[in-house]
Amino acid sequence: MSQKKQKIDLLTIGGGALDITFYSNEGKVIKTSQDLTRQQWLGFEYGAKISIKDSCFTFGGGATNVAVGIQKLGLKTACLVRVGDDGYGQQIIQNLKKQGVKIDWIQKDNKYGSGFSFIVALKQTGEHVAFLYRGANNYLQVTPNVFKKISPSWVFVSSLSGDNWQDILKIIFNPKETYQIAWNPGSRQISAGYKKIKKYLEKTSVLFLNKDEAIELVLSLGVKTREIEKLFKELYIHGSKIVVITDGENGAYAFDGREIYFQSVAKIKAKDTTGAGDALASGFLSQYIQGVNFKKSLQAGTKNSFSVLKQVGAQNGLLTKAELKI
Repeated sequence: MSQKKQKIDLLTIGGGALDITFYSNEGKVIKTSQDLTRQQWLGFEYGAKISIKDSCFTFGGGATNVAVGIQKLGLKTACLVRVGDDGYGQQIIQNLKKQGVKIDWIQKDNKYGSGFSFIVALKQTGEHVAFLYRGANNYLQVTPNVFKKISPSWVFVSSLSGDNWQDILKIIFNPKETYQIAWNPGSRQISAGYKKIKKYLEKTSVLFLNKDEAIELVLSLGVKTREIEKLFKELYIHGSKIVVITDGENGAYAFDGREIYFQSVAKIKAKDTTGAGDALASGFLSQYIQGVNFKKSLQAGTKNSFSVLKQVGAQNGLLTKAELKI
């Protein structure tokens, strides 16, 4: 007798990590408008001894952040990530289990350590630069077998850092599967350019990008622009169905091929901007999956993101279903 598939609302695939954050008042944001894809830099005095005002250890990684975010908003989620067979990995797994995320498909690597991020953040604004050790994340394995055991309605794909990322995408985007796909491509996918990921973008139900990522992806099409309308136009005519673009403190935009929806965000002194994009994706998807209209889904995303900005860490501040109230 064949084993019955486990039915869940959403399976997240990608990275999981521990975030180690140091805060300082001594950094400076440097604007470089001449560089289209690197508009701002975070700098510190060369050779200086930088004073650390505070530090903390929190959980991160796109796949784990979104899994926790959507689980807290009332949907059943599972997470497919790879961690090291070490203390960090055990903490990542236990955190997911505590949040109610199904952990049956998490992989343990006995050769490479769990991924972690070393994050340097400005105490006054929360803006940050992250130094990433991918570790076991680089060796994530996704086989068709996982979809024989699990039957998700949706799959959320975050950054894939390993050399096998194209092989993983071929399996996830199998046209025989019936689930819908939300995708937040990582730096390796974006830098590969449109031609390399075209066939996957065309099968993506919801594409999440920040504005810099959208600019870089459109630039690979030979179009140089920073205008939201033009970015949406290029992404849509080249296959993307629904696109959500975040623009930091300027708000967030969503496009369904007919209308651009905009949601502003309240001006606050952010404690930490880490995970804000994942929080927005969690809020938006949790509503959109349930048939909530575009405008309210975007409101949910920005509200969730706003709450995370007021806390330290990518998962602290994520709202529950009762707290969302859109």
